[in-house]
Amino acid sequence: MARRLRIESWFGNGGHIQIFDVVSSKLLLEEEIFQGQRVHGIVPGPDQRIAVFGGRMVSCFKLVSATENCKSASLQLCERLSWWMSDWVLALEWLEGCVGGVEMALVTSSNTVYLWESGLERKRVPCRERCTFARYSACLSGKRWSDLVVLAGTVFREIVVWVIGEGEDVGDRPGVIFSVTYDPDSGRIFTTSDDRSVRVWCGAPNTQQESQDWQGAHITLQYTMFGHLARVWRSVFLPENSIASVGEDSQVCLWGPDRTLSNRWKAHQSGGIWAIDYSPLLNLLATGGRDGGISVWPLCPGSSAPVTSITPSSHPCRVGLSACGDIVVMTIAGELGVCPTWLQPVSHLPDTCLSLVMSPCRSKVALSFLSGRVIIHAVSEVLVRELNAVLVAGRIFSLHWLSSTSLLTCAAGGKLEMWNVTDGAGVRLQQLELPLCRQRWLTAALQQAAMLVVGDRMGGVHVYHLDLDAPDILQVTLDPPRRKGSSGPGSIYLKQGFWGVI
Repeated sequence: MARRLRIESWFGNGGHIQIFDVVSSKLLLEEEIFQGQRVHGIVPGPDQRIAVFGGRMVSCFKLVSATENCKSASLQLCERLSWWMSDWVLALEWLEGCVGGVEMALVTSSNTVYLWESGLERKRVPCRERCTFARYSACLSGKRWSDLVVLAGTVFREIVVWVIGEGEDVGDRPGVIFSVTYDPDSGRIFTTSDDRSVRVWCGAPNTQQESQDWQGAHITLQYTMFGHLARVWRSVFLPENSIASVGEDSQVCLWGPDRTLSNRWKAHQSGGIWAIDYSPLLNLLATGGRDGGISVWPLCPGSSAPVTSITPSSHPCRVGLSACGDIVVMTIAGELGVCPTWLQPVSHLPDTCLSLVMSPCRSKVALSFLSGRVIIHAVSEVLVRELNAVLVAGRIFSLHWLSSTSLLTCAAGGKLEMWNVTDGAGVRLQQLELPLCRQRWLTAALQQAAMLVVGDRMGGVHVYHLDLDAPDILQVTLDPPRRKGSSGPGSIYLKQGFWGVI
Protein backbone atom coordinates (compact mmCIF):
# COMPACT_ATOMS: atom_id res chain seq x y z
CA MET A 1 0.00 0.00 0.00
CA ALA A 2 1.41 3.39 -0.98
CA ARG A 3 2.06 5.79 1.85
CA ARG A 4 0.75 9.33 1.46
CA LEU A 5 3.43 12.01 1.63
CA ARG A 6 2.72 14.33 4.53
CA ILE A 7 3.14 17.99 3.69
CA GLU A 8 3.35 20.28 6.68
CA SER A 9 2.53 23.94 7.14
CA TRP A 10 3.98 26.00 9.99
CA PHE A 11 2.32 28.96 11.68
CA GLY A 12 3.20 31.31 14.51
CA ASN A 13 0.32 32.19 16.84
CA GLY A 14 1.38 34.50 19.64
CA GLY A 15 4.34 32.81 21.31
CA HIS A 16 3.32 29.36 20.01
CA ILE A 17 4.05 27.49 16.79
CA GLN A 18 1.47 25.23 15.19
CA ILE A 19 2.16 22.51 12.62
CA PHE A 20 -0.68 21.29 10.39
CA ASP A 21 -0.98 18.54 7.82
CA VAL A 22 -1.91 20.50 4.69
CA VAL A 23 -3.97 17.68 3.13
CA SER A 24 -6.00 16.64 6.17
CA SER A 25 -5.85 20.00 8.08
CA LYS A 26 -4.96 17.96 11.19
CA LEU A 27 -3.01 19.76 13.92
CA LEU A 28 0.20 17.74 14.31
CA LEU A 29 1.88 19.81 17.02
CA GLU A 30 1.38 22.95 19.07
CA GLU A 31 4.29 24.12 21.20
CA GLU A 32 5.02 27.27 23.19
CA ILE A 33 8.34 28.72 22.01
CA PHE A 34 8.44 32.17 23.64
CA GLN A 35 6.83 33.55 26.78
CA GLY A 36 5.67 37.14 26.46
CA GLN A 37 6.86 37.49 22.87
CA ARG A 38 5.18 36.82 19.53
CA VAL A 39 6.70 34.63 16.85
CA HIS A 40 7.81 36.83 13.94
CA GLY A 41 9.52 34.30 11.68
CA ILE A 42 9.88 30.54 11.10
CA VAL A 43 12.79 29.30 8.94
CA PRO A 44 13.18 25.59 8.05
CA GLY A 45 16.75 24.30 7.91
CA PRO A 46 18.69 21.13 7.08
CA ASP A 47 18.04 17.76 8.73
CA GLN A 48 14.53 18.63 9.93
CA ARG A 49 15.85 21.62 11.90
CA ILE A 50 13.70 24.69 12.46
CA ALA A 51 14.63 28.19 13.62
CA VAL A 52 12.08 30.56 15.16
CA PHE A 53 12.62 34.21 16.04
CA GLY A 54 10.56 36.96 17.61
CA GLY A 55 11.69 40.26 19.09
CA ARG A 56 15.19 39.64 20.50
CA MET A 57 14.57 35.91 21.06
CA VAL A 58 15.86 33.06 18.87
CA SER A 59 15.18 29.35 19.26
CA CYS A 60 16.22 26.43 17.06
CA PHE A 61 15.35 22.77 17.40
CA LYS A 62 14.96 19.51 15.54
CA LEU A 63 11.61 18.07 14.51
CA VAL A 64 11.17 14.31 15.02
CA SER A 65 8.32 11.82 15.10
CA ALA A 66 6.68 11.57 18.50
CA THR A 67 7.52 8.66 20.79
CA GLU A 68 4.91 6.13 21.84
CA ASN A 69 4.61 7.87 25.21
CA CYS A 70 3.47 11.08 23.51
CA LYS A 71 -0.22 10.54 22.76
CA SER A 72 -1.23 14.17 22.21
CA ALA A 73 0.77 14.84 19.03
CA SER A 74 2.43 12.97 16.16
CA LEU A 75 5.52 15.23 16.20
CA GLN A 76 7.80 16.59 18.89
CA LEU A 77 10.76 18.97 19.26
CA CYS A 78 14.22 18.00 20.52
CA GLU A 79 17.82 19.35 20.65
CA ARG A 80 16.47 22.78 21.47
CA LEU A 81 18.75 25.83 21.73
CA SER A 82 17.53 29.30 22.72
CA TRP A 83 19.27 32.63 23.18
CA TRP A 84 18.74 36.39 23.31
CA MET A 85 20.13 38.89 20.81
CA SER A 86 21.14 42.43 21.69
CA ASP A 87 18.47 43.89 19.39
CA TRP A 88 15.41 42.88 17.37
CA VAL A 89 15.99 40.13 14.81
CA LEU A 90 14.78 41.12 11.32
CA ALA A 91 15.86 38.06 9.30
CA LEU A 92 17.53 34.67 9.71
CA GLU A 93 19.12 32.27 7.23
CA TRP A 94 20.63 28.78 7.65
CA LEU A 95 24.13 28.43 6.17
CA GLU A 96 25.94 25.52 4.56
CA GLY A 97 29.50 24.29 5.01
CA CYS A 98 29.62 23.88 8.79
CA VAL A 99 31.27 20.62 9.94
CA GLY A 100 29.82 19.08 13.10
CA GLY A 101 27.39 21.87 13.90
CA VAL A 102 24.77 24.22 12.52
CA GLU A 103 25.42 27.75 11.32
CA MET A 104 23.00 30.59 10.77
CA ALA A 105 23.21 34.26 9.90
CA LEU A 106 21.02 36.84 11.63
CA VAL A 107 20.30 40.48 10.81
CA THR A 108 19.27 42.80 13.64
CA SER A 109 17.82 46.29 13.67
CA SER A 110 21.14 47.64 15.00
CA ASN A 111 22.62 47.31 11.46
CA THR A 112 24.62 44.20 12.36
CA VAL A 113 24.90 40.73 10.84
CA TYR A 114 25.81 37.86 13.20
CA LEU A 115 27.18 34.40 12.54
CA TRP A 116 26.02 31.83 15.09
CA GLU A 117 27.18 28.23 15.31
CA SER A 118 25.42 25.73 17.60
CA GLY A 119 24.06 28.52 19.79
CA LEU A 120 27.36 30.44 20.09
CA GLU A 121 28.25 33.74 18.44
CA ARG A 122 31.23 33.40 16.06
CA LYS A 123 31.26 36.67 14.12
CA ARG A 124 29.54 40.02 13.96
CA VAL A 125 29.84 42.56 11.16
CA PRO A 126 28.36 46.06 11.51
CA CYS A 127 27.20 47.89 8.40
CA ARG A 128 29.48 50.71 7.27
CA GLU A 129 26.52 52.85 6.30
CA ARG A 130 25.10 54.23 9.55
CA CYS A 131 21.55 54.09 8.22
CA THR A 132 18.71 52.41 10.06
CA PHE A 133 17.09 49.25 8.74
CA ALA A 134 13.77 50.79 9.79
CA ARG A 135 13.26 48.10 12.43
CA TYR A 136 10.81 46.67 9.94
CA SER A 137 12.32 44.70 7.07
CA ALA A 138 15.34 42.75 5.85
CA CYS A 139 16.09 39.52 4.05
CA LEU A 140 19.22 37.44 3.49
CA SER A 141 20.48 35.82 0.28
CA GLY A 142 23.24 33.24 0.11
CA LYS A 143 23.98 29.89 1.72
CA ARG A 144 27.59 30.58 2.80
CA TRP A 145 28.98 33.37 4.96
CA SER A 146 31.35 34.46 2.16
CA ASP A 147 28.42 34.83 -0.28
CA LEU A 148 25.97 36.48 2.10
CA VAL A 149 23.99 39.53 0.92
CA VAL A 150 21.59 41.60 3.02
CA LEU A 151 18.66 43.45 1.46
CA ALA A 152 17.10 45.92 3.87
CA GLY A 153 14.51 48.68 3.82
CA THR A 154 15.08 51.88 5.75
CA VAL A 155 12.97 54.68 7.19
CA PHE A 156 14.90 57.07 4.94
CA ARG A 157 13.18 55.92 1.75
CA GLU A 158 16.07 53.67 0.73
CA ILE A 159 16.77 50.05 -0.07
CA VAL A 160 20.23 48.97 1.07
CA VAL A 161 21.86 46.01 -0.67
CA TRP A 162 24.78 45.08 1.53
CA VAL A 163 27.44 42.53 0.64
CA ILE A 164 29.11 41.68 3.94
CA GLY A 165 31.74 44.36 4.44
CA GLU A 166 30.24 46.64 1.78
CA GLY A 167 27.22 48.91 1.65
CA GLU A 168 25.28 50.21 -1.33
CA ASP A 169 22.31 52.58 -1.48
CA VAL A 170 20.10 51.20 -4.23
CA GLY A 171 17.48 53.89 -4.69
CA ASP A 172 14.92 56.39 -3.51
CA ARG A 173 11.51 55.07 -2.46
CA PRO A 174 8.54 56.91 -0.89
CA GLY A 175 7.37 55.68 2.48
CA VAL A 176 8.65 53.33 5.13
CA ILE A 177 9.51 49.89 3.72
CA PHE A 178 7.79 47.09 5.61
CA SER A 179 9.13 44.07 3.69
CA VAL A 180 11.85 43.18 1.21
CA THR A 181 11.74 39.93 -0.80
CA TYR A 182 14.39 38.70 -3.25
CA ASP A 183 13.76 36.17 -6.04
CA PRO A 184 17.15 34.72 -7.04
CA ASP A 185 15.73 33.00 -10.15
CA SER A 186 14.60 36.23 -11.81
CA GLY A 187 16.90 38.68 -10.03
CA ARG A 188 13.96 40.81 -8.92
CA ILE A 189 13.40 42.52 -5.57
CA PHE A 190 9.90 43.17 -4.21
CA THR A 191 9.14 45.80 -1.58
CA THR A 192 5.97 46.83 0.24
CA SER A 193 5.41 50.13 1.96
CA ASP A 194 3.15 52.34 4.04
CA ASP A 195 2.25 54.34 0.91
CA ARG A 196 -0.02 51.39 -0.11
CA SER A 197 2.30 50.32 -2.92
CA VAL A 198 4.04 47.17 -4.12
CA ARG A 199 7.23 47.87 -6.06
CA VAL A 200 9.37 45.62 -8.25
CA TRP A 201 13.09 46.28 -8.79
CA CYS A 202 15.21 44.62 -11.46
CA GLY A 203 18.94 44.27 -12.12
CA ALA A 204 19.94 42.08 -9.18
CA PRO A 205 22.03 38.95 -9.91
CA ASN A 206 20.06 35.81 -10.79
CA THR A 207 20.73 32.10 -11.06
CA GLN A 208 21.03 32.32 -14.87
CA GLN A 209 24.19 34.39 -14.58
CA GLU A 210 27.62 32.84 -14.13
CA SER A 211 28.79 35.60 -11.80
CA GLN A 212 26.84 36.69 -8.71
CA ASP A 213 28.37 40.18 -8.63
CA TRP A 214 26.32 42.35 -6.29
CA GLN A 215 28.88 45.20 -6.26
CA GLY A 216 28.53 45.62 -10.00
CA ALA A 217 24.75 45.21 -10.11
CA HIS A 218 22.70 48.15 -11.39
CA ILE A 219 19.34 47.88 -9.64
CA THR A 220 16.51 50.07 -10.92
CA LEU A 221 12.81 50.44 -10.23
CA GLN A 222 10.87 48.40 -12.81
CA TYR A 223 7.29 49.28 -11.88
CA THR A 224 4.98 50.37 -9.09
CA MET A 225 1.56 48.88 -8.35
CA PHE A 226 -1.27 50.43 -6.35
CA GLY A 227 -4.40 48.54 -5.35
CA HIS A 228 -4.39 48.20 -1.58
CA LEU A 229 -6.47 50.58 0.52
CA ALA A 230 -4.03 50.73 3.45
CA ARG A 231 -0.45 49.85 4.37
CA VAL A 232 0.99 46.77 2.64
CA TRP A 233 2.76 44.36 5.00
CA ARG A 234 4.09 41.47 2.90
CA SER A 235 4.45 40.11 -0.64
CA VAL A 236 5.52 36.82 -2.23
CA PHE A 237 6.41 35.95 -5.80
CA LEU A 238 4.31 33.45 -7.79
CA PRO A 239 4.94 31.55 -11.04
CA GLU A 240 4.77 33.34 -14.40
CA ASN A 241 6.06 36.65 -12.97
CA SER A 242 3.03 37.14 -10.75
CA ILE A 243 2.93 38.53 -7.20
CA ALA A 244 0.64 38.18 -4.18
CA SER A 245 0.49 40.85 -1.48
CA VAL A 246 -1.39 41.37 1.79
CA GLY A 247 -1.85 44.30 4.10
CA GLU A 248 -3.72 46.26 6.70
CA ASP A 249 -6.87 46.41 4.54
CA SER A 250 -7.45 42.62 4.96
CA GLN A 251 -7.09 42.10 1.22
CA VAL A 252 -5.16 39.43 -0.67
CA CYS A 253 -4.13 41.03 -3.98
CA LEU A 254 -2.88 39.01 -6.96
CA TRP A 255 -0.84 40.92 -9.56
CA GLY A 256 -0.37 39.54 -13.08
CA PRO A 257 2.79 39.77 -15.20
CA ASP A 258 1.35 42.82 -16.98
CA ARG A 259 1.28 44.72 -13.60
CA THR A 260 -2.52 44.66 -13.47
CA LEU A 261 -4.51 43.62 -10.41
CA SER A 262 -5.84 40.28 -11.67
CA ASN A 263 -7.82 39.38 -8.55
CA ARG A 264 -8.31 40.29 -4.91
CA TRP A 265 -10.48 39.20 -2.01
CA LYS A 266 -10.99 40.10 1.63
CA ALA A 267 -10.23 37.69 4.45
CA HIS A 268 -9.65 37.35 8.19
CA GLN A 269 -12.73 39.28 9.30
CA SER A 270 -11.30 42.67 8.30
CA GLY A 271 -8.60 42.49 10.97
CA GLY A 272 -5.58 42.92 8.71
CA ILE A 273 -3.36 40.18 7.22
CA TRP A 274 0.12 39.97 8.74
CA ALA A 275 1.71 36.97 7.01
CA ILE A 276 1.71 35.23 3.63
CA ASP A 277 3.60 32.33 2.07
CA TYR A 278 3.39 30.32 -1.14
CA SER A 279 4.01 26.62 -1.85
CA PRO A 280 5.09 25.95 -5.47
CA LEU A 281 4.64 22.21 -4.88
CA LEU A 282 0.96 22.50 -3.93
CA ASN A 283 0.22 25.81 -5.68
CA LEU A 284 -1.27 27.12 -2.42
CA LEU A 285 -1.19 30.48 -0.69
CA ALA A 286 -1.31 30.54 3.11
CA THR A 287 -2.22 33.68 5.05
CA GLY A 288 -2.36 34.57 8.73
CA GLY A 289 -4.42 37.46 10.07
CA ARG A 290 -4.85 39.63 13.09
CA ASP A 291 -7.99 37.64 13.94
CA GLY A 292 -5.78 34.66 14.81
CA GLY A 293 -7.09 32.70 11.82
CA ILE A 294 -5.16 30.77 9.18
CA SER A 295 -6.42 30.51 5.59
CA VAL A 296 -5.15 28.38 2.70
CA TRP A 297 -6.00 29.58 -0.80
CA PRO A 298 -5.64 27.19 -3.79
CA LEU A 299 -4.65 28.84 -7.06
CA CYS A 300 -5.57 27.63 -10.52
CA PRO A 301 -2.63 26.09 -12.45
CA GLY A 302 -0.91 28.78 -14.45
CA SER A 303 -3.12 31.61 -13.27
CA SER A 304 -3.55 34.02 -10.41
CA ALA A 305 -7.16 33.29 -9.50
CA PRO A 306 -8.67 31.20 -6.73
CA VAL A 307 -9.94 27.77 -7.71
CA THR A 308 -13.35 28.60 -6.26
CA SER A 309 -14.59 31.39 -8.49
CA ILE A 310 -18.01 32.67 -7.40
CA THR A 311 -19.63 34.78 -10.10
CA PRO A 312 -23.31 35.29 -9.32
CA SER A 313 -25.02 38.30 -10.83
CA SER A 314 -25.27 40.07 -7.45
CA HIS A 315 -23.49 39.98 -4.10
CA PRO A 316 -23.78 36.78 -1.99
CA CYS A 317 -25.43 37.34 1.38
CA ARG A 318 -25.56 33.76 2.73
CA VAL A 319 -23.55 30.64 1.90
CA GLY A 320 -23.49 26.95 2.86
CA LEU A 321 -21.03 24.14 2.12
CA SER A 322 -22.36 20.78 0.95
CA ALA A 323 -20.88 17.34 1.67
CA CYS A 324 -19.39 17.11 -1.84
CA GLY A 325 -17.70 20.50 -1.56
CA ASP A 326 -20.22 22.56 -3.52
CA ILE A 327 -21.00 26.02 -2.19
CA VAL A 328 -24.67 26.99 -1.97
CA VAL A 329 -25.04 30.73 -2.41
CA MET A 330 -27.99 33.06 -1.89
CA THR A 331 -27.62 36.60 -3.22
CA ILE A 332 -29.11 39.88 -2.11
CA ALA A 333 -31.17 39.82 -5.33
CA GLY A 334 -32.97 36.66 -4.17
CA GLU A 335 -31.10 34.19 -6.38
CA LEU A 336 -30.11 30.73 -5.19
CA GLY A 337 -27.46 28.62 -6.91
CA VAL A 338 -24.44 26.35 -6.57
CA CYS A 339 -20.80 27.44 -6.92
CA PRO A 340 -18.05 27.23 -8.09
CA THR A 341 -20.02 26.62 -11.29
CA TRP A 342 -22.73 29.26 -11.00
CA LEU A 343 -25.48 27.42 -12.83
CA GLN A 344 -28.71 28.97 -13.94
CA PRO A 345 -29.99 30.22 -10.57
CA VAL A 346 -33.23 29.02 -9.08
CA SER A 347 -36.10 31.42 -9.77
CA HIS A 348 -36.21 34.42 -7.48
CA LEU A 349 -37.13 33.53 -3.93
CA PRO A 350 -40.73 34.37 -3.00
CA ASP A 351 -40.02 36.47 0.08
CA THR A 352 -37.34 37.98 2.31
CA CYS A 353 -35.08 35.08 3.24
CA LEU A 354 -33.94 35.17 6.87
CA SER A 355 -31.66 32.13 7.10
CA LEU A 356 -29.88 29.47 5.05
CA VAL A 357 -29.09 26.29 7.01
CA MET A 358 -27.34 23.12 5.83
CA SER A 359 -28.60 19.74 7.10
CA PRO A 360 -26.34 17.63 9.39
CA CYS A 361 -25.42 15.41 6.42
CA ARG A 362 -24.88 18.56 4.29
CA SER A 363 -26.92 17.12 1.43
CA LYS A 364 -29.89 19.48 1.93
CA VAL A 365 -30.35 23.20 2.44
CA ALA A 366 -33.30 24.81 4.24
CA LEU A 367 -34.36 28.44 3.89
CA SER A 368 -36.77 30.31 6.14
CA PHE A 369 -38.70 33.44 5.21
CA LEU A 370 -40.38 36.44 6.76
CA SER A 371 -43.80 35.04 5.82
CA GLY A 372 -43.26 31.78 7.76
CA ARG A 373 -42.45 29.78 4.63
CA VAL A 374 -39.77 27.07 4.59
CA ILE A 375 -38.13 25.83 1.37
CA ILE A 376 -35.84 22.79 1.28
CA HIS A 377 -33.57 21.79 -1.60
CA ALA A 378 -31.46 18.66 -2.12
CA VAL A 379 -27.93 19.77 -3.07
CA SER A 380 -26.03 18.15 -5.94
CA GLU A 381 -24.75 19.76 -9.14
CA VAL A 382 -28.16 21.42 -9.23
CA LEU A 383 -30.70 22.25 -6.53
CA VAL A 384 -33.76 19.97 -6.41
CA ARG A 385 -36.70 21.37 -4.44
CA GLU A 386 -38.15 18.93 -1.89
CA LEU A 387 -40.42 21.19 0.20
CA ASN A 388 -42.16 24.53 -0.21
CA ALA A 389 -44.70 25.18 2.54
CA VAL A 390 -45.82 27.79 5.07
CA LEU A 391 -45.15 26.16 8.43
CA VAL A 392 -45.49 29.16 10.76
CA ALA A 393 -47.97 32.03 10.89
CA GLY A 394 -45.62 34.99 10.65
CA ARG A 395 -41.88 35.48 10.85
CA ILE A 396 -39.53 32.56 11.55
CA PHE A 397 -36.97 33.96 14.00
CA SER A 398 -34.62 30.97 13.74
CA LEU A 399 -34.44 27.63 11.94
CA HIS A 400 -32.42 24.56 13.01
CA TRP A 401 -31.97 21.04 11.64
CA LEU A 402 -32.44 18.35 14.31
CA SER A 403 -31.75 15.51 11.87
CA SER A 404 -31.73 15.00 8.11
CA THR A 405 -35.54 14.63 8.22
CA SER A 406 -36.63 17.03 10.99
CA LEU A 407 -36.53 20.76 11.62
CA LEU A 408 -37.08 23.06 14.59
CA THR A 409 -38.66 26.48 14.04
CA CYS A 410 -38.83 29.38 16.46
CA ALA A 411 -41.59 31.97 16.02
CA ALA A 412 -42.79 35.03 17.93
CA GLY A 413 -43.36 34.60 21.66
CA GLY A 414 -40.78 31.82 21.97
CA LYS A 415 -43.04 29.33 20.18
CA LEU A 416 -41.05 26.23 19.17
CA GLU A 417 -42.30 23.61 16.73
CA MET A 418 -40.66 20.37 15.64
CA TRP A 419 -41.40 19.24 12.06
CA ASN A 420 -40.96 16.11 9.99
CA VAL A 421 -40.05 17.30 6.49
CA THR A 422 -40.07 14.11 4.42
CA ASP A 423 -42.28 13.29 1.42
CA GLY A 424 -42.57 16.91 0.33
CA ALA A 425 -44.65 18.03 3.31
CA GLY A 426 -44.14 19.45 6.77
CA VAL A 427 -45.80 17.47 9.57
CA ARG A 428 -45.80 18.98 13.06
CA LEU A 429 -44.39 16.57 15.66
CA GLN A 430 -44.26 18.66 18.81
CA GLN A 431 -45.02 22.14 20.17
CA LEU A 432 -42.84 23.70 22.86
CA GLU A 433 -42.37 27.11 24.41
CA LEU A 434 -39.33 29.00 25.64
CA PRO A 435 -39.37 30.52 29.15
CA LEU A 436 -40.17 34.22 29.40
CA CYS A 437 -37.18 36.43 28.63
CA ARG A 438 -36.42 39.70 26.87
CA GLN A 439 -35.11 38.18 23.60
CA ARG A 440 -37.15 35.03 23.19
CA TRP A 441 -35.67 33.11 20.28
CA LEU A 442 -33.12 30.36 19.67
CA THR A 443 -29.45 30.54 18.77
CA ALA A 444 -28.61 26.79 18.89
CA ALA A 445 -30.41 23.43 19.13
CA LEU A 446 -29.54 19.74 19.32
CA GLN A 447 -31.70 16.62 19.73
CA GLN A 448 -30.46 13.30 21.07
CA ALA A 449 -33.09 10.55 21.32
CA ALA A 450 -35.94 11.92 23.50
CA MET A 451 -33.93 14.92 24.73
CA LEU A 452 -33.85 18.37 23.13
CA VAL A 453 -31.31 20.99 24.24
CA VAL A 454 -31.66 24.59 23.04
CA GLY A 455 -29.91 27.87 23.71
CA ASP A 456 -31.66 31.25 23.63
CA ARG A 457 -30.56 34.76 22.72
CA MET A 458 -30.13 35.75 26.39
CA GLY A 459 -27.58 32.99 26.98
CA GLY A 460 -29.92 30.49 28.68
CA VAL A 461 -29.76 26.75 28.00
CA HIS A 462 -32.99 24.73 28.22
CA VAL A 463 -33.39 20.95 28.23
CA TYR A 464 -36.69 19.35 27.13
CA HIS A 465 -37.38 15.66 27.86
CA LEU A 466 -39.67 14.61 25.03
CA ASP A 467 -42.15 11.75 25.02
CA LEU A 468 -44.51 11.73 22.08
CA ASP A 469 -46.98 9.52 23.99
CA ALA A 470 -47.19 11.76 27.06
CA PRO A 471 -49.16 15.03 27.18
CA ASP A 472 -46.67 16.78 29.45
CA ILE A 473 -43.12 17.83 28.62
CA LEU A 474 -40.50 18.09 31.34
CA GLN A 475 -38.36 21.21 30.96
CA VAL A 476 -35.08 21.89 32.82
CA THR A 477 -33.46 25.34 32.55
CA LEU A 478 -29.72 25.61 33.06
CA ASP A 479 -27.97 28.85 33.95
CA PRO A 480 -24.43 28.79 32.54
CA PRO A 481 -22.09 31.74 33.18
CA ARG A 482 -22.97 34.61 30.87
CA ARG A 483 -20.33 36.71 29.20
CA LYS A 484 -20.82 40.41 28.76
CA GLY A 485 -21.85 41.12 25.19
CA SER A 486 -22.67 37.47 24.46
CA SER A 487 -25.28 36.72 21.78
CA GLY A 488 -26.29 33.39 23.28
CA PRO A 489 -24.86 29.90 22.66
CA GLY A 490 -23.52 29.48 19.14
CA SER A 491 -23.56 25.69 19.14
CA ILE A 492 -24.44 22.72 21.36
CA TYR A 493 -22.76 19.33 21.13
CA LEU A 494 -22.78 15.93 22.87
CA LYS A 495 -19.52 14.07 23.54
CA GLN A 496 -18.93 11.00 25.70
CA GLY A 497 -22.22 11.49 27.54
CA PHE A 498 -21.63 15.19 28.35
CA TRP A 499 -23.34 18.22 26.86
CA GLY A 500 -21.14 21.07 25.66
CA VAL A 501 -22.16 24.67 24.93
CA ILE A 502 -20.14 27.17 22.92
